[in-house]
Amino acid sequence: MASLQFLLRPSSNPNLLALPSRCRSVRCADERQALFNRIAPVYDNLNDFLSLGQHRIWKRMAVSWSGAKRGDNVLDLCCGSGDLAFLLSERVGSDGKVD
Repeated sequence: MASLQFLLRPSSNPNLLALPSRCRSVRCADERQALFNRIAPVYDNLNDFLSLGQHRIWKRMAVSWSGAKRGDNVLDLCCGSGDLAFLLSERVGSDGKVD
C-alpha cells in the first residue's frame, strides 16, 4: 500500500501542479516526463493491486489476439511500461522486430 500512497501523494514540485502559460491544454514535455518518472516505479504494482493480477492475463491475451508470429515486425504504439513489447518480442523471436 505504500506504493499506492507514493503515487497519490501530492508532489513537492510546484511545477507539476500548475501548467505554465505556454502549455495551456497540453502538458509540456518536462511535466509529462516528471509525471512518468513519478508513476513508473509503482505502475506494475498498482496494476497488480487494482486488477487483482488480471492485467497480466489480459496482456498475454492481447498478444495472442494480435496474431503476431515468429519473424513478424510489430509496433507497440502506446508502450507504457514495455510489458506488451516484451511479450511481443518473445512471440516474434530474434527474426522479428518490435518497435
